[in-house]
Amino acid sequence: MNGYTTVLLWVCCIAALSYLNVDEITPRLYRRELQNEGIIDPLIQRVVISEDGVCLNKRKHASIHDERPDVKEDYVKWYGGHYNWDYYDVTLPQVKQLQNPNLVVWETYGANTSTSLWVPNSNDFAKGLGWYTPPDPTISPTRTLVGKFGFFTTWFTGHYGHFNHDYLPSLAYIRKVAMSRYGDDTRFILVDYHRNKELVKFMDPAFYELVDWISIEEVVKIEGEVTYIEPVGMPEMAGHALMAYLRQWMIETHPFNQADFDANKHVLYYDRVGSSGVMHGRVLDADHQKQILEAIRAAMDRHGLGDQELVIFNGQKGNGEPMSPDDQFQAFRRASTLIGPHGTGLSNMVWTNPNPKTCETRTQLLEFVVGADVAQVQCIYGGYYRQFRSLPLDYHEIFYQIPSTSETTYINIAELDNALNVMWGGDKKVHIEAAVQ
Repeated sequence: MNGYTTVLLWVCCIAALSYLNVDEITPRLYRRELQNEGIIDPLIQRVVISEDGVCLNKRKHASIHDERPDVKEDYVKWYGGHYNWDYYDVTLPQVKQLQNPNLVVWETYGANTSTSLWVPNSNDFAKGLGWYTPPDPTISPTRTLVGKFGFFTTWFTGHYGHFNHDYLPSLAYIRKVAMSRYGDDTRFILVDYHRNKELVKFMDPAFYELVDWISIEEVVKIEGEVTYIEPVGMPEMAGHALMAYLRQWMIETHPFNQADFDANKHVLYYDRVGSSGVMHGRVLDADHQKQILEAIRAAMDRHGLGDQELVIFNGQKGNGEPMSPDDQFQAFRRASTLIGPHGTGLSNMVWTNPNPKTCETRTQLLEFVVGADVAQVQCIYGGYYRQFRSLPLDYHEIFYQIPSTSETTYINIAELDNALNVMWGGDKKVHIEAAVQ
């Protein structure tokens, strides 16, 4: 293992300890308070509920499919010991303001963002995770912005996966609180980095027009007020109210079209083998992936899904160019089931139906993640349940198996069959004892 890989694994595992998501779409206490303030749209209250709480993903972990009781027990204990769900159920980022500050984003692509926001010649400056003490007072601004602004940045800005699960929920939050404070006078300051402009414009073209884009290391003088947040964790947690803000925003700008879904629904498989943009390894053995696809097609026929297409998604067009945001959106919005290994491409689950009316109409997800048998592959139990559990998805996981390595991975086909039988057939006693209850 080279030094670069070691650093990546260290960053990933440190991040895993920070991603502490929560049980419900919005905590009831905050839901009432925010709705009274006109911040949470009543649409978001159409929450699907089941008595056992599974529909709301109230458990601390996804449903796993492994026949070994000790493996399931270790998995449940690990999640319970690493994530303080109760704290994040009721904790929102602190919203604060500064008058006439200077702003500079030093670094935003890495394990930590480095940003300074301070009022010159005073002791007023942004504090907390992600915020750095003011720089040398002799540093002079090179640009001036006038107005009332909301500002946000986070780690790995410009990385597509982190944009989906770190950036968007917090941006939705700062959008709502800043606009509630400033009304029609609101503008926003965001970092111009990599694909940020393209993705923000796709999310909301009207919001895009309100953004002043700044560059890394550009020192900006602001004549006016800035609203910003002090996060409760870095990267910011995408659970609790934050995901409710994103879902509300999604309902406004990308409402679910039932007729389009019914006409185009499909099962989507995320393919890391055929993508030239894959980072961090964990690529399924090519021959083994053929077996996986054969097993999925057989399960679709077995459970009456033969009328749906099995779409192979790798984030690229046929000519190898990246798919547009709209193409990726359509592929995931129309998916009835998502299947595949943990990775950036799968983070497009953020575009699935934001407000299903019943548990049964949620998008289903089966993710391949690292288990204890092959912990060296990446971060143990490093699935997207930690980031996206507050979305209305039906989460399932299976583990990579020996002889998986950090570069090449394998799963157990029998466990794949079992998971699909549970998901599509509703039988929890097929092959082996299936989902953790």
